[in-house]
Amino acid sequence: MGEVANAQLYSPEIVLGYLMVFDIAQDATVAQFGRSWYEVLEERLKQLSGRRAPAWSTGMIESFALVQVDFSTGPRLLTAEEEISMLFDELVLEVKRRNPSLQVRGTEV
Repeated sequence: MGEVANAQLYSPEIVLGYLMVFDIAQDATVAQFGRSWYEVLEERLKQLSGRRAPAWSTGMIESFALVQVDFSTGPRLLTAEEEISMLFDELVLEVKRRNPSLQVRGTEV
């Protein structure tokens, strides 16, 4: 998250998201947490996401998407396109909120 904090310190109004590709064929249970690495990562990213104005906390992100793939028997995408699209929809919405001059006249955020 260091790169996020650095970017936000330079430009607090910046909108950031994470898109991560996760091969579930390589996932394993983490004894310490009793869950898989994917589940631990998802939980942590949920805690770090949702950054909204005016409380622009440094080190948080606006949104994230975890793309599940399975390469065990050839490449297979397991995450629905709609889930990935939600990441970009949220980022665009936040950019528009923080930059009202980008709005097309007659449209609302």
